[in-house]
Formats: sequence, structure tokens, C-alpha cells
Amino acid sequence: MNIRILKSIAALFSSFHTITHIKRIDDNIFKLQLDTQIFYIDATKSNAKIFCTSNALIESSYNAPFDKSLANLNRAKILSCHTDGDNRILIFHCTQNLTYKTKEFFLHFELTGKHTNVIITDSNAIILEALRHLNSDKTSRIIKINQPLTPLPQPKEVKNSTSLFPIDKSHFTEQDKSLLLAFLTKTYEDVLLKKLERERQNILTSLHKAQKKLQDILDSLPKEEYLLEQRNILNEHAKILLSHIHQIKPYATQVNLKDFNNKEITILIPKPYALPQDAINAMFKESKKLAKKADGIHLERENLNTKISFLSKQIQLITHTNNPELLSVLKPKKYTKKDHTKIGEVFFIENHKISIGRNQAENQLLLENAKANDIWMHIKDIPSSHLIIHCGKNSPSQSILQRAAEILVGLNVNQKGNFEVDYTLRKFVKIKEKAQVNYAKYQRLCLKL
Repeated sequence: MNIRILKSIAALFSSFHTITHIKRIDDNIFKLQLDTQIFYIDATKSNAKIFCTSNALIESSYNAPFDKSLANLNRAKILSCHTDGDNRILIFHCTQNLTYKTKEFFLHFELTGKHTNVIITDSNAIILEALRHLNSDKTSRIIKINQPLTPLPQPKEVKNSTSLFPIDKSHFTEQDKSLLLAFLTKTYEDVLLKKLERERQNILTSLHKAQKKLQDILDSLPKEEYLLEQRNILNEHAKILLSHIHQIKPYATQVNLKDFNNKEITILIPKPYALPQDAINAMFKESKKLAKKADGIHLERENLNTKISFLSKQIQLITHTNNPELLSVLKPKKYTKKDHTKIGEVFFIENHKISIGRNQAENQLLLENAKANDIWMHIKDIPSSHLIIHCGKNSPSQSILQRAAEILVGLNVNQKGNFEVDYTLRKFVKIKEKAQVNYAKYQRLCLKL
């Protein structure tokens, strides 16, 4: 991080009065509320940054001793905020009114690459807690509770850096404050775009790989004509063998006979059997399997085509969306072969399982297997997938309904426009035939794409 920018941020932070709230929301990300303004500090090594955003970030819960110490800093009064000379270290000097005394402490955000850390010290620079504890076997600069915090040496050379903002609190105007907040928001947007693009490419790579695997299987499927031809040949050979059964020796794998037109023919027996009748029965059985496979191969081909087509829709939606939350939902999940409950394509929104049918058969299965109080969704007046939110009696929030509807429309509609999505409890959906339904007591969501 640019040291001049960090000094400007320190001047900005000094203009606030209180650490209203501080919390670790990710392994290395801290949510810092100063008065009413929220900032985020990312203490990731070699990628530290400070940013603002109006979007609510996903927050994880941490309960380590360090996090408990952070919670005790809430509502502390800010005396000052400064950098450690030309080191990229942001230091809050604060006091906190306790029951019988006033406590003074320093909160260090060391955003220095190798030494990146968050450290709480008392007024005598004794370490009270730290994000990363470091022993002598790891570094010459020990970070341990009740040990003095050794200052980092000042850099011998400081790279020329500039800032559009003042680095002195006394020169900080309201306009400067607004401009710096806008800069920190832009910082987040830039980081988000890069993260979004990385996530998008990872998901697309995974989906393209899955699509190619399905396409390879589809391309390897035999033609119905070939299967029927093999079936007829095997059936004919079995009949010829049956008519000459007395000429077949035990364990034979090949015999020379005359067919029904009195022509010489060599017949291969797939597997040697002690009894010729067993070999003939096996050939008749295999010919029936080939006939059955030929009869069902079009269903397998149709199933593969619908899966490939659905993946194409996912790829198209992911390629064009700039919504990180949507990318997170659409990210392929791993399923084991033991998962027999997976019907259609499955996503998760805030731990709610969402299933979408990729074809008529899956739509029908979803309807048949959904519970009475699950939510059913469908795009009004457009032939499309059925969607089920597996919620039982736990009604999903409006935001979950909205996102589920957006995914449903995004995966079924190729053009922009206004769309209406109807939803109701599964018990109010009556199946007429296959996946065709009548439904009642529904509500409607209006979407614009």
C-alpha cells in the first residue's frame, strides 16, 4: 500500500471519535466502524488494503482469544491515528472507560508484507493479543503475549509516492474526506472486479470441462442402426447354432457350419461354455440386451443433450453476470455417488437447497419428490424449468426468493425484457400430465433483465 495514501487514511481516521465496532469477518479481513462510517482492512500478507463498500460482505464468526480481545475494544475513544514513520503501519491510540478506571491501548495494523499482522498493545507497548503469534523459530521479531513489541526499523529508502489527499488532520476538509471515501470505495470495486474475473474463469473452466466430458460420452454412443445390426447378426448366429447343436463341442469358441441358405459360415462364440446350450442362451440374451439398448439409446442421447444444453445456459449466464453473489451460487458443487437425492441441477442460496429441472423428466421428478411445504417456481407463460426451494416449513426470505427467480430466468431466457415468475407451495401445484401443472394460491415476482 502506498505510504502517502496510508498517511492520508490515518489523517481521515483521526477525524473520527470512536471505534464503534471492530470485528474479524474473514481470516484476514476486519470490519471497522468509526462513528457511523464502516471501513474494511484486509491484513492478507503481500495483498493488504483498506477499502469501503456499501455492499454487505459475508461475515464469518470467530471466537479465538484474539477476537474476544477485539470485541473488548468496541466503543473505545480515538485519541489519534498515525503511521509508524514511513512504515506501512497504521496505529490507533485509544482509551476506554472501564468500571473503575480508564484503559489506554494501541491497535496496530501492520500492513507491511512479510510482517503483516494486527496487534493490540498496552500503553507500555506490551503485547496484549495478536492475529499472528510468532516464536523465535519463525522470526527474530517475536510476537507473544506479555512481550514488548519490537518496533520495525524504518525503511532506508522510501519510494516516491503521491497522494491526492492531505496527510495532516488539520488540513482535512469535508470535501477531502468525501474524496478519500470515494477512493476507498473505488479500491474495493477494483479488487472486486479482479476477484470476480478470477472466480468467473475458474467456474467457466470447470463447466467447460464438465461439458466436454458429456460431449465425449455423447459422441461415443453407438448408433441405433449399428446396435440393431449387431443384434440381428447375434440372433441369427444363435439360431444357426441351435439348429446344429449336436455338432458343437464343449468349450468351443468358434464353429464352421452352414447357414439357413446352405452357405458356409464361421460363427464366433463370445465365451466358452461346457454345454453348447448355455452358449446359445447367452447369445440370445445378449441379442435382447442389444435390442433394448438400441430402443433406449435415444433417451440416453436426449438426456446428455439436455445436460449439455443446460451447461451452455449456465456458461452464458456466468459469462455475462457481474454479480459476485450469483457466481458464488452457480459455482459447481461436488457430489458423491452416494447422493441419491440429487435431481436436476442443484444450487445453494444461504444454505437453502435449490433444484432446477433440466428437462421434462427431471421437472416431473422434482414435482413428485418435493415436500408439501417446499416452494415451487415457474416462469409465467414461458416453457421452462421447474424450480424447487427445499425449505419444508421454514419459509425462505424474500431475498432468497428473488435470487432463485433470477437464476431460474437467467438459465431459461436468452433475451432481455420483463419477466414474471410465479411461486407457491408445492401442495398447491397439481400435476396434469408429466410436467404440466395447474397451480393456485400463488404469488408473483417481476424481474427485469
